Amino acid sequence: MTNLPQNAVKPYDTPESPPPMTFQWKYVLFPGLVLVLALALVFFYYGQLPPSVAYHFDDGTPDRWASRLIVLLVVLVPQFVAAGAALAVVGIIVMLARKFKGADTRLMGLLTMLMGNMMGLPQVVLIVAMLDIITYNVYGFHVPFLITSVLVMVLGIIIFTSIFMRAFRSQGLKCK
Repeated sequence: MTNLPQNAVKPYDTPESPPPMTFQWKYVLFPGLVLVLALALVFFYYGQLPPSVAYHFDDGTPDRWASRLIVLLVVLVPQFVAAGAALAVVGIIVMLARKFKGADTRLMGLLTMLMGNMMGLPQVVLIVAMLDIITYNVYGFHVPFLITSVLVMVLGIIIFTSIFMRAFRSQGLKCK
C-alpha cells in the first residue's frame, strides 16, 4: 500500500469526474418496442389464422405447413432471445463501466445505446417474415419483400446515423 498524503484525492473521486454509468431503458428501447410489436401482432392475428399455417413458400406457392402455435412460437422465441441478449449486453457494459471508473459516461452511454439497440435489427427481419406468413394465411397475399427491406434499411440508417452524430458531437467533433 502506498503512503498517500491525507488530503490526496484519487483521480475518479474529483468533482470533475463523471458520475458512474447506470442502466437506462433507452439503451434497449428499440428491441423492446419490436418485441411488443411482435406480441401485439400475434395476439391480434392468432385467432384469424387457420389451424394449419403455410410458413414456407416455393415461388410464392406454399409447400410446408405447421400448426399456428408452432409457427408463431418459432417466430416469437427468437424475439425474446434477441431482447434478452440486448439486456445482457447492456448490463455487462454498464457493469464494466462502473468497475473502470473515470470513463467518459456520455460517450459510453451513446455507444451502449447504439450496441443495445442494434440487437433489434434481427428482430425486424423476423417481424417482416412473420408479417408475410400472417398476410398470406389471413388475406391471401405476400408482403412485398423488396419494398419492406428497403424501408427497414432506410429507417435503420436514419436512426443509427443520428446516434453516431450525437456521439461525435458529445466529443466535440463536427459532422459534415
